[in-house]
Amino acid sequence: MKNPIVGRPIVAGYNWILTPASIFVGHYLKDFYSKFDSILTDSLSLIKILETHRFNQKSFLFTIDFKSLYTNIPVEDAIKCIIELVNEYQEVIPNANFIIELLEIILKNSLMTFDGEYFQQIFGVIMGTNVAPILANIYMAKLEMLLKEKCKTDIKLKWPILFKRFIDDGFGIMEGNKLDFEHWVSEFNSLRETITIDKFNFGNSVEFMDLYIYKGDEFFVTGKLDISVFQKEENKYMYIPCKSGHQKHTIRNFILGELRRYVRCSTQEFSFLKTKNKFFKRLRLRGYKKVFLKKLFRKVKHSSRNILLKISPQQRIEGNFYSQTQENDIIESAEQIFHETFSNEFFNLMENVLNSNGETISINDHSEKLVVNIEVCFYFLQDKY
Repeated sequence: MKNPIVGRPIVAGYNWILTPASIFVGHYLKDFYSKFDSILTDSLSLIKILETHRFNQKSFLFTIDFKSLYTNIPVEDAIKCIIELVNEYQEVIPNANFIIELLEIILKNSLMTFDGEYFQQIFGVIMGTNVAPILANIYMAKLEMLLKEKCKTDIKLKWPILFKRFIDDGFGIMEGNKLDFEHWVSEFNSLRETITIDKFNFGNSVEFMDLYIYKGDEFFVTGKLDISVFQKEENKYMYIPCKSGHQKHTIRNFILGELRRYVRCSTQEFSFLKTKNKFFKRLRLRGYKKVFLKKLFRKVKHSSRNILLKISPQQRIEGNFYSQTQENDIIESAEQIFHETFSNEFFNLMENVLNSNGETISINDHSEKLVVNIEVCFYFLQDKY
């Protein structure tokens, strides 16, 4: 828990006129992820990297945390960053000018009401819109590339032998000493006035996302790091109670899914067994019977770890996650979905952008060729947006 507890402005964007536009732009911007090697999409990706890499015994681990990242990203600088990427990788986004103009409209129209008054966020990226985490990831990746280039001319500045970042949380491995790391942090903080690393840890073990990463006995023999499950002290483990109205397969899959995650996140079997036993006791406190739990717990063994690491959690738990297949099905009928679900206000907004160069185009007129390929990418539960 952060001490002291602080607040930050969060403008909700889940039911705003620009929400469909934000989803639309985010879908295209995400294609830039492949151009950077520092962006981490989940902890499973990091686990697979640590499984296959070996490190020098003189290296140390570190984590960093950026202060209030979203609200400290300058909007104009973020838009400039995307323009530079579009010019550098012209094959990534079709109709890039339209995407950039739409992004600018989204970022500069963050309105909210409170106590009968209207407010607009005038600095930073709004946290409550779909494109925010994607844009933040790309923006930070660009800053990391700048620092990496600077390492080539500054002999005192060392780039980590491994660095991965999940939005505002970073993990890395560096060869050197504490002064080398602190110099790296200082140089990072100098790139932009508002982007600062305000918390960091370094040593032989660190906590990152849901992982505890450390130098075990094997590290000093082969250079391989060990990992185990990290759980915060504040976690109350309020799992679905036994008497919940959920269907049986949902209960079963949630328990099996969590056990499989423990296997993937534990290089050592004793670590898995320790977490597994805690999980059993916590489920008992939620009303589950021993016979039911033992039957499920016997199905997941640490010996299956190599197999589980090749299969994503989305594939292992049926029906709980949005899948690529669902996205493809939606895209096949995207134009029809677009015309059925997007509001008239959004149509008008896009027409204004399309017609900004003096042309007259109506996106409701099927005789006109659309400037952009319409792709609708996300459905959550039964709600369209």
